[in-house]
Amino acid sequence: MELSVGVVSVPRTKNITKMADELNSVVWETDKGAADEQAEPHLPPVDVQDDHACYAWLMTILQPAGLACPGCGARDGLGVHRRHRAPVLDYRCGGCGRVFNAWTGTVLQGTHRRPSHLVRILQGIVRGTSTAQLARELACSRRQLLELRHRLEHFTRNRQEKAEEKGGAA
Repeated sequence: MELSVGVVSVPRTKNITKMADELNSVVWETDKGAADEQAEPHLPPVDVQDDHACYAWLMTILQPAGLACPGCGARDGLGVHRRHRAPVLDYRCGGCGRVFNAWTGTVLQGTHRRPSHLVRILQGIVRGTSTAQLARELACSRRQLLELRHRLEHFTRNRQEKAEEKGGAA
């Protein structure tokens, strides 16, 4: 399979193909068996200009059971601590006092990017867009974007290895 980057077509390596397939299945919840290699990746059905919609979509992926305190696991008694980067709010647990947000304890922990940027980055990775091109589109540092991309790739690789271990043990 080849990946078209602008005018130039470059061959996709197996690792990139596996990563894109894994991101598709994890993030976009596609059926790997039904996906053919020429099909366009399924992208989230959200408006990437709407931070609130992107945040809601990311929450369904990262916190499918709902937001809970990473310290004590409480789901009740969570109060808003800070609203400085809405819609990503910082919460304080009423039980243990820990302050956290939706990205805490996930692959996106420490990320200060807007939810719409995160969705656009994930879309770019799945489509095979270069880090330099994504950085230009988002007007951000290529180096920092590359670090985030590597974290996402590492996360994906670990998920693949765990899935293979489970499949081999059965």
